[in-house]
Amino acid sequence: MAKINEITEQKIKDAASIMDVMQYDLGVQLHRSGAEYVGLCPFHEDRHLGSFKVSESKNIATCFSCGKTWKPIGALMDGLHMDYPTALRHLAARYGIYIDNQPAPKVAPAKPRAARPELPMVYWQAKNVIQPTLNHDSENPLLQYLYALPLTAEHKARLMMSIREMYFVGTSTKGETKGWSIWWQIDEKLRVRTGKLMAYKEDGHRNKELRYSFNWVHSLLKKAGQWSEDKAQVKTCLFGLHLINVFPDAEVCIVESEKSAVICSAFCDPTKRLWMATAGKSALTREKLQPLIDAKRYIVLYPDYDGYEEWTAAAKRIQYDRISVSNQVRKYWQPVDGEKADMADIMLRMVCAPQETELDIIQRRLGYPKNWESVKGFIQKLDLKLID
Repeated sequence: MAKINEITEQKIKDAASIMDVMQYDLGVQLHRSGAEYVGLCPFHEDRHLGSFKVSESKNIATCFSCGKTWKPIGALMDGLHMDYPTALRHLAARYGIYIDNQPAPKVAPAKPRAARPELPMVYWQAKNVIQPTLNHDSENPLLQYLYALPLTAEHKARLMMSIREMYFVGTSTKGETKGWSIWWQIDEKLRVRTGKLMAYKEDGHRNKELRYSFNWVHSLLKKAGQWSEDKAQVKTCLFGLHLINVFPDAEVCIVESEKSAVICSAFCDPTKRLWMATAGKSALTREKLQPLIDAKRYIVLYPDYDGYEEWTAAAKRIQYDRISVSNQVRKYWQPVDGEKADMADIMLRMVCAPQETELDIIQRRLGYPKNWESVKGFIQKLDLKLID
């Protein structure tokens, strides 16, 4: 079999659709859920909708139970046990791309997978899963970073309360995830659903140098033989949802990141503003918000700087008259914050950063000009002053 040239190979990759691979090659029935699609994972015995998601815009599929993400070619290789060249030729056949100057044969669609019966939900005892992960702060780089933030005594006390008494931020103490933070997901009925493990560096940022920097508690329990997906299912919920009844009159503020929810809580009275997290930009769905909607709570979304449009569109799809989208991140954003800045980044900069000088204010008001060094030199040379 002749090798496919690079131009044709790239043409095949550009044409390949994860939606087509999932539906027509692997037989997955997809159902729209917000900006994404959900279905039964074709790579294991999946019995419920929710953990397997397909993003048409990103052209990827993700299974939170497997802990893996696939692009079209990788999905074919895993799902149909193809090698790389065979997967390329298979996709070429699907999209009518010529290889070796010969038209490719047509590929027949796969038969849809039959839906399996709904399984009961699985929950874990807090004393068995949460309690052992507490009081290991010295082994957790993220917690050490948070404790070292230059906050006022009041803000530091609130942060400590959030970490230890409100959100129960845990620390993994075993295996490859030792030192990772654990964001426990506890629902409105105080049932432990699962936990998200994430690796952080000493500067408080995700440790993306690792091959995998996050995992799920239920996946680890499955490997340890303490849970079988054939007998019970896991459903995620909002991080911080368990606090809904503790602070019944608070406005619910929702961010994407669990870390951001904890940090923002340090600057707010929880009886007035209660912070929760979706644990992902695309995880903002009506299903996730349903407990808040049922309780008729006021909800304010605080999207990341690069997620404003996506969450605004999601809010419209949710169709709830007590939900709004804040523009605070965009209003107070500065280039130093970065394109992926969120509300916590803005708050920390405003509280912890050195006081702005007169030159800093001029630079900000000029819109951070690219030739700032020349402008600054001109201002200093003429000893110009800022007049409001």
